[in-house]
Amino acid sequence: MNDISPQIKDITDSFVSSGRRLSIGHVEIITRQEEAYQSIYSATCIENFNPITVDELRKNPDFPTDNSGENRELKGKNSKNQDIHILMIPVTSDDNSSVICVFQSTAPFDKEKLPFLQFFAAMIDITGKYSIKDASTIRGSDRYKKDLINMRDMQAKLFPKFNVVRGFQIGSAFLPAELMSGNFIDGFYLDENIYQVVVCDVSGYDAASTFAGAAIRTLIRSEASKKMTPSVLIETITMKLKNIIAVVHALIYISVFQFNIKTGKTMISSYGPLMTLFYNKKKNGYANLGTTEVGRLLAKRIFYKDLSLMMEPGDILLYYSNGMINASNETGKEQYGESNLYASFMKQKESSSTDLVHTLIESLNDYTNYSPLEADVILIAIKREAQA
Repeated sequence: MNDISPQIKDITDSFVSSGRRLSIGHVEIITRQEEAYQSIYSATCIENFNPITVDELRKNPDFPTDNSGENRELKGKNSKNQDIHILMIPVTSDDNSSVICVFQSTAPFDKEKLPFLQFFAAMIDITGKYSIKDASTIRGSDRYKKDLINMRDMQAKLFPKFNVVRGFQIGSAFLPAELMSGNFIDGFYLDENIYQVVVCDVSGYDAASTFAGAAIRTLIRSEASKKMTPSVLIETITMKLKNIIAVVHALIYISVFQFNIKTGKTMISSYGPLMTLFYNKKKNGYANLGTTEVGRLLAKRIFYKDLSLMMEPGDILLYYSNGMINASNETGKEQYGESNLYASFMKQKESSSTDLVHTLIESLNDYTNYSPLEADVILIAIKREAQA
C-alpha cells in the first residue's frame, strides 16, 4: 500500500468529519520498512489541533520498535506543551514492514471510540489489499473471503444483546447479501427507563459504505448522554456526518425507536421511509407506520419529526428492511413484498419476538427457495410483555 488509492482516500477523508465529532484531532497512516518510517496520509480533524510528528513520536520510550501487531497507547506533549494521547493500531504487519494508523487526541481513547478506530484500520487493510486492477480475481480468493469474514466478525461483536431490556422482548435477524456491509443494529439504555434501538441500512456494499455505517453507529453512541428525541438525534447525525453521507454513493436509511420500559410510551423517527408495522393487540390489527402522515413526511428526508404511540402488553413493533420485501423468488420475476410479510406476521403475532422473527425468515426462505439475496435483510420485533 505505497500509494493512497481513491477508495482509501474516500474512507480517510470521511474519517476527518467523524473524527472531529469524536474529539480526535489528527489521523495519520504511516509505513515502517525496517527502521525507516514514512507518512503516506495525514489529516487534521480539529482546526488548530497541533499533532506530534512521527519523528517526535519515535523519541517516546513507549513507541513500538517491533511488528508485534498489537495496539499501542502513548502519551506525549506537542510543541505547545499540551498533553496528547496517541493510539497506534497496526493495519498490516510482517517481519520487515508494517502499516500503522496513528490517532491523536487531547482526551483519552475510551471504550466507545476504540471499536470504531479498530474498524477503520481494518477497512484500510481490506481496501489497501484489494483495490487493484485484477480485483475480480483477488476477490474470489479464499484469502479475501477470510479477511472480510474477520471484518464482519468485528461488526457482529458490536451488535447488542437485547435480553437486558426489562418488560420487552426484542428479537432480531441480520442476513447479509455480501460480506462487506455498513448495516447495523444497536440498542442501549439512555437512562434507567428509556431504551433506544437504532437500525442503519446502507444500500451500498463498498468500503466507503461499510465505513459510513461504523461512523454513524459510533457517533450515535457518543450522543447518547444528551438524551435527544429520535428526530433530533437523526437531524444531529445527518448534519454532523453530511460529508460522509456525500462521499457514500448509496442511500442511507436510519430508524430510531425509543421506548419507556415502565409506561410503554414510544417515540419513533427515521431518515428515509419508516419501514415499520405496529400491531395493536386490543384491536387485533396492524398499521403500516410508513403510510401515516408523519411516515410520508419522513420518507422525503427533509423533515425531522417524531411519531408517538403507547405500547400496551402484547403490542408489537416490527422493523423490516427493503431487502426483506424486495427479495425475489427463484425465477426473479416476483418479489416477496409487503403482502406476504403482513400475512406471515399476523399468523405469528402471539409468538415471542424471537420466534416471530425466525418464522418470517423461514417464510422468506420458502418464497425465494434460498436464492442469493440481492440486499441485506434486517428484521427487528419489539414486543411489550407486561408492566416493568
